[in-house]
Amino acid sequence: MATSRPLSLTAAAFRAVVPWPRGRLLAPSPGLLTRWEATSSIPEAGEGQIRLTDSCVQRLLEITEGSEFLRLQVEGGGCSGFQYKFSLDTVINPDDRQGGRMGR
Repeated sequence: MATSRPLSLTAAAFRAVVPWPRGRLLAPSPGLLTRWEATSSIPEAGEGQIRLTDSCVQRLLEITEGSEFLRLQVEGGGCSGFQYKFSLDTVINPDDRQGGRMGR
């Protein structure tokens, strides 16, 4: 059975997103990175980066109204390749990875 590794982005993380000159990247903030290090390995440079446009972040903030966060899941699909799932959630699971803006 395929496993998924969710990434949770809270409304606070969306508000903290600042465009980078070479794109819009999200990565763990220092506080979240400490918690992340305790629960999972840190990805290689460039691995696991998620890019959200300004309009995407703005729309997610409008939809969630600060009460939900975006959950991203990638599941192995065998011959059909990866399956990508996007949903809104209110529960952060112990094995979730949380992200914020790059470098903060």
